[in-house]
Amino acid sequence: MNKPDLVDSLDKTDEAMVTISRTELTALRDRERQFRTIFDGAAIGIRLGAPDGRAIQSNRALSRMLGYSAAELRKLSHTAFTHPEDAADDILFHEELFRGERNHYKREKRYIHKDGHTVWGSLTVSVVRDDDGTLQFIVGMVEDITERKRVEEDLRQRDAQLFQSQKMEAVGQLAGGIAHDFNNMLTVIYSCSDLVLETMQPDDPARSDIEEIRLASQRAAALTRQLLAFSRKQILRAEVLGVVEVVTRLEHMLRRVLGEDVRLTSIAPPSPGDLRASVDRGQLEQILVNLSINARDAMPAGGDLTISFRSAMIDKESIISHQGCTRGRYVAISVADTGSGMEQAVRERIFEPFFTTKPVGKGTGLGLAVVYGIVQQSGGYIEVESVQGEGTTFTIYLPAADDEVALPAPPVSREREHARVTGAILLVEDDPAVRSVAARVLMAEGYAVHTAANGLEALQILQLDKPRIDLVVTDLVMPEMGGQDLVAQFSKLKHRPRALFMSGYTEDEMLRRGALPPGTSFMEKPFTPDALLRRVRAALQT
Repeated sequence: MNKPDLVDSLDKTDEAMVTISRTELTALRDRERQFRTIFDGAAIGIRLGAPDGRAIQSNRALSRMLGYSAAELRKLSHTAFTHPEDAADDILFHEELFRGERNHYKREKRYIHKDGHTVWGSLTVSVVRDDDGTLQFIVGMVEDITERKRVEEDLRQRDAQLFQSQKMEAVGQLAGGIAHDFNNMLTVIYSCSDLVLETMQPDDPARSDIEEIRLASQRAAALTRQLLAFSRKQILRAEVLGVVEVVTRLEHMLRRVLGEDVRLTSIAPPSPGDLRASVDRGQLEQILVNLSINARDAMPAGGDLTISFRSAMIDKESIISHQGCTRGRYVAISVADTGSGMEQAVRERIFEPFFTTKPVGKGTGLGLAVVYGIVQQSGGYIEVESVQGEGTTFTIYLPAADDEVALPAPPVSREREHARVTGAILLVEDDPAVRSVAARVLMAEGYAVHTAANGLEALQILQLDKPRIDLVVTDLVMPEMGGQDLVAQFSKLKHRPRALFMSGYTEDEMLRRGALPPGTSFMEKPFTPDALLRRVRAALQT
């Protein structure tokens, strides 16, 4: 081949090489554009990092997730926007990557957004090495799982609340059952003690022993009342009350309870009369007294107790954080102290009966349990916020009432209260000891008394023997037929007697929330002979 032919051949080869290089370059640029499109358009955050932790590249999803621009991210190490509590694990994993002990890892972690709020991410980190195994790049891909974590936390809280509610319900059933049976025993102890005392001379040496028995039964009765309050098996006499007015009337007593070292402040809203709830006045006062005593004990060196009021609307969304509430309008009463606060472990148990952090002999552990029971039975809800060293706030939510505040009933004249009344009584009680001692007391007062062990037996007496009965004194919950079912049968009788209900508690469906129909005569167990006679006289006079 001569020289010109060689030159021509080389020229053609160069042209071919140039043509191939330009084709490859175009393809390379196309692939780069595709990569950039995928990189920037990905729904998850991607970060390409150097071995020293600096960002080489990051995509738009990561910028949206963390609030930093790509330029800002290039200046930051990955630990700069990692939650401090999660940074140590990241550093450990990266050291293992550098040492070649692992090529990737996956974890869930928290990030700190540029504006300061926390972002949860599901992170996958892998490494790119050259042929010699030298670390070239660290690729991190992170998916924003903040919303998923929020839902999981809501579900966790609801599960915890459900578990707590079920635990409290189980303890309440046990407490209520014990209190009910104990009240029957106490009724017998009360009555027999009083009957014996009536026959004794003032200087009888055994009189003081009987009086001690009676005093002990009174203390036991107070304990059972608290157990019934916790187990939501009290009888409540609800009325429409202005809650601000109730607190205002109670302030003087609360100041005495709190002592001079605790400053009491009541913050009333502009229109206090608008905050009305249907609730038992005595039980609302009990709630406020118990919470005030609890706050006082949390402030041994003194402090501030603030009672405030507001109207609250519980909607579909807020039910999640108010387990046990139904949608509607509530009156919220907050009782806030500046005491020692509570740790989480204590806060989870404060409503359990007999749980207390006070020294032995300084408390029964029933104060907050009683509050919990009354609020639940009133159709309300209670929540607690507490920070150790800063204080605690209890907020009571009671269903709001639209009716006007009820006027107090006129007092009964003393002449009418003590007037002697006669008549025939049908006493219906399934506990033989209670039935026996109550019949004894009534007969001693001059009443004609018929007895029955349950509602069915009482109905047979009324229908078959047909005595003229003026008053039926009946327990509410009995085997065969309860008191309410018995009274419901009165409409079939020619002569319809009056009714006086009695019970240690009721689980009857119509009274499951403790609300007695207006005008219902009711007597709580345990009762004394004097209380029984007073209630019988009042029922016969209505």
